[in-house]
Amino acid sequence: MSRNGSNFRLIKEVFRDLILETEDVLEQSGFVQKVFIFSDFSRLYVTEEWRSREGRLLFWYDWEDRNKQVIYKFHSESHDLPHLQTDTEPFHIHTPDGIRLPNYAFRDLFSVLNFIQLVLRQQERDKMLK
Repeated sequence: MSRNGSNFRLIKEVFRDLILETEDVLEQSGFVQKVFIFSDFSRLYVTEEWRSREGRLLFWYDWEDRNKQVIYKFHSESHDLPHLQTDTEPFHIHTPDGIRLPNYAFRDLFSVLNFIQLVLRQQERDKMLK
């Protein structure tokens, strides 16, 4: 990926306890697709596209459980239709039931992975308390 996309080497190191496996799907100039498989066997489908003319990174980070059901999707593409826009357009989150929410906080892969790590750690703690 270009210098404007995610630093995957750093991400793999920082989240080594979370990411069990990385599948490199496609990588070419300004475009990358990867799949991260996590400790609970959920997956994050990562797509990043650097738009040099616009000077910005578009991303689609889609988190699915082991049964391929959507947990959350974190996207940065704009929608022209007013009913599809959020207060943080172009940044938004898709919920499992298809609702689009504003995305104030998760605007890069590192922050999304940090969120997933926290969720999975809490789930593990909850299991231990049962």
